[in-house]
Amino acid sequence: MVCSRSSLKLFKVKHVWIFFVMQGVVYAFWLTEVIRLYNYGKVMLSDPYGMIAVLFIVGLFGGACYVNVMYSIISHQVLEFDEKELALNICTILDDVGIIGASVTALVLSNFVFIAPA
Repeated sequence: MVCSRSSLKLFKVKHVWIFFVMQGVVYAFWLTEVIRLYNYGKVMLSDPYGMIAVLFIVGLFGGACYVNVMYSIISHQVLEFDEKELALNICTILDDVGIIGASVTALVLSNFVFIAPA
């Protein structure tokens, strides 16, 4: 994610929805992996290095989306300075809320749903 957050000087993307779609594709991939593991006991991607590569790609998508959204807010021609500052603060707060929500969801799932049967 650090690599893609510092990639703004290399390329700027106006259509940040592309990153959301790509993250959705990766989500669908992981969902099919879980369904295959649950139903058939095997997965397509069993190599740990392959899993790390997919997670790295998701981090690149997330970081590139974050930096391009922030840049598009800052470089917006119509907004005044106070409105840009408010938009950046709201975006940062909602980013943190999303991280906290994902962390709480992972904690609940790991403690109650993913426990091994006795």
